[in-house]
Amino acid sequence: MFKNSKESICPMTKCTLLNEDCKTKNTNKNFIMSEVWPYKITTDQQSILGYNDTVCLECMIDDQRTTSKPFYLNQWSKCLTTLKASTKAFKYKYIDFNPMTDGSDNILGVDYKSFFTNTDTVNCPVTNCKVL
Repeated sequence: MFKNSKESICPMTKCTLLNEDCKTKNTNKNFIMSEVWPYKITTDQQSILGYNDTVCLECMIDDQRTTSKPFYLNQWSKCLTTLKASTKAFKYKYIDFNPMTDGSDNILGVDYKSFFTNTDTVNCPVTNCKVL
């Protein structure tokens, strides 16, 4: 993030993560930065829904302060991989509409489980389905 040409005699004395505005201190719990050299940034890798945040880094050498350009910290949602198309074969390839019957013999499915499998229904529930 920064180049320090005199690191051996002028080491960084403090670094802080800032919000996207590059002015206010970041309080997001998805990632933290250690308060001592090498100011390692640790991210939460267990966030079910993931995150996409923009932050800046401010570092100091004694009273000299410099701020980075904004950069991104992302974790993709774990829910992106939990829903898959079902491998079960349907009884019918298509449905004929016959107004003279109640249609109950042509039902392909009654809920999303007829069409998909979800490996994490607790953390990643299906919230919406529609016929296209």
